[in-house]
Amino acid sequence: ARRERAEEEAAAALARATGTLYSAESLGAARAAALHADAERQIAKAKKKKGERRGGGVADASLVDDLFGDLCLASPGGGGGGGDWLDDDDEEDPFWSSGPSGGSSSAASAAASAGEGFGGPAAVAQTWRDASLGVLGEEVARVEAGRKSAGEMERLTEAAHERKAAAKSRAAEAAAKKAEAEAKAAEAVEAKRRELHGQREQAAEAAASGARAAQARLDADRAAGLAGAAMEENEAAQEEELMVLEAVLGEEGFEREEEAVPPAFRLTVAGERARGEPTAVQLRVTFVVEYPSHLPPRLEIVDGVAAEDAPLVRDSLLALFYAQREESAAAGEPAEGVVHRWTEWVKEEWMPSS
Repeated sequence: ARRERAEEEAAAALARATGTLYSAESLGAARAAALHADAERQIAKAKKKKGERRGGGVADASLVDDLFGDLCLASPGGGGGGGDWLDDDDEEDPFWSSGPSGGSSSAASAAASAGEGFGGPAAVAQTWRDASLGVLGEEVARVEAGRKSAGEMERLTEAAHERKAAAKSRAAEAAAKKAEAEAKAAEAVEAKRRELHGQREQAAEAAASGARAAQARLDADRAAGLAGAAMEENEAAQEEELMVLEAVLGEEGFEREEEAVPPAFRLTVAGERARGEPTAVQLRVTFVVEYPSHLPPRLEIVDGVAAEDAPLVRDSLLALFYAQREESAAAGEPAEGVVHRWTEWVKEEWMPSS
């Protein structure tokens, strides 16, 4: 009786721990399984003592009757191995019986004794195992649900290879287009550079002829007594141009030498080369009293231009001044500063061809 009570309490504790929805059935099944196992042990002991052969069924059935009393009923078939048995209140239970109208319960009782079926020990253990897994159990379920068959994996692998091949093809096509564009850009740059360098002699001649014409005009104005008034206008024009350059180029592009007389300053022109690389050209400019009415400022290329290209850049900038001065004189307008146009030429004409 104490053992039975202990087994009942253990079954009840297991039912409470697992939180099964059918605790009463689970308790009954666990209790029946425990009693059945105990009966088997008692039968084996009795056989050993009495030397009886198992299979007759009489001793086994009588032992079951003695052990379980009115808690269990021997099966109508009365077979050996301790017989099949049912709880009094389960004879009409369709789970334990073979069908709705009753009949042999040997299959159901065998399943119950084996721990199978509704409420059996295996079901209780499985319920406990699932409940104990918690979130991990849910993750396992998701993994199981997401498993792919061999055919599905083959299709997925094939699709992945197709996507990879398509991506590789697109990359190769893009690389070819990029290479073609770069080749065209390089060809255009080289053509522009050839054109610019082809103007080397032309730029040198323009600078030289412009200088001769400007000096002749200056000499004529001096002889006519007009040079003094022009020099006074030049001083005001220079101060105005310095303020404009400082405002437009900022501290990074314009640096005035405060103690220099006449005014001198450095220009830093930032831009990009033909292939997009950043570059910068630094110039040093010194005003002269004849600027801008007659002569250009003194120009020095400090950095950013190769030595073999420096004459071309310098002559081109000087020629730009002389051309602008001729246009102003022809229009009867006062001369204007040219330094800002120099920075634009360096950035827009020279850098893209360098």
